[in-house]
Amino acid sequence: MNIKDIIAMYENGFEGAPYNPIEHEFCMDEGIIKSATYMQHLLQENPGNNKRACLWRSREKYDPGAFAQEPQTTGDCVSHGDRSARDVTRSVEIHIKGEPEEYFKRGATEPTYGFRGHSGQGMDPARAARFVTQYGWLVRQNYSGCVDLTTYNSGIGSNWGRSGPPSCVLELCSEHDVGEYLVPNTPDEAMALFQNGYACHSGQNIGFRSQPNSKGIHEPSGSWNHDMATVGYDDTREIWPERVYFVPNSWGSFNEQWQKWKQDTELQKILGPPIGGMIVVSSSVWEPYFLGGNSIFFYSDIEGFPSKIIPDYGTEQFL
Repeated sequence: MNIKDIIAMYENGFEGAPYNPIEHEFCMDEGIIKSATYMQHLLQENPGNNKRACLWRSREKYDPGAFAQEPQTTGDCVSHGDRSARDVTRSVEIHIKGEPEEYFKRGATEPTYGFRGHSGQGMDPARAARFVTQYGWLVRQNYSGCVDLTTYNSGIGSNWGRSGPPSCVLELCSEHDVGEYLVPNTPDEAMALFQNGYACHSGQNIGFRSQPNSKGIHEPSGSWNHDMATVGYDDTREIWPERVYFVPNSWGSFNEQWQKWKQDTELQKILGPPIGGMIVVSSSVWEPYFLGGNSIFFYSDIEGFPSKIIPDYGTEQFL
């Protein structure tokens, strides 16, 4: 399917991120409750109010243009949102937090989508969170003898839907997992999570215009049952007149970016260049639909790839 067909499918009522209470009950039992104390710690130690977090810039440092590439070709939006949240969080861990890892390669979507539990399209976002915390994730490379994930191929994940990813994939995934998923209940908790370097993905029923308004915000239009990542926010009121959140879609460069962002070099020093497919969402929409919906998952402690130890060729040992 091309991207026009994908967009039409969502606009016509396709459920790409259906809610499954059983999956959410599992998440409540296994992950969310453990996170409550930690979020209170973040609120006290490093709150996000009146600040901004441009987390996507860390991913752009290691994988330029990634957000507009690999537009989905089937109903696998949850795996794209999940991957964006993971890749952004692990990029921040390396770039900002200085963890001794390398970005290595872009994350893959197919193992997550292959865990959806049925042969049809669409996936519950909570099930994706369960997969990456229980099993893990892989990157875009050829895992010889198991699966070639070098290039995005939605058919791979689609074909695994009923039986799940094969055992060799699960074994490989176990080398790289997500330590915990965190689910905020308030805007203050969400801002604290962004401010501390965590990105999220979520499923919601809200669509957006492709053209931003004069204030640089994409207004709601229609209804998409859709999963998307959120990769930052701005609560400073220095650029936008209200708090906004940054949501890269998985439909490539399907929309227009704010002309001021595209043309103002001073603004780009703060935000970086505009990102293809980025939706700028007002707090009056993001907080009730994204935060207030049934499915929002922030990821933390991404187990990545250890940095390569480079010999010091300036010492006598290597002369």
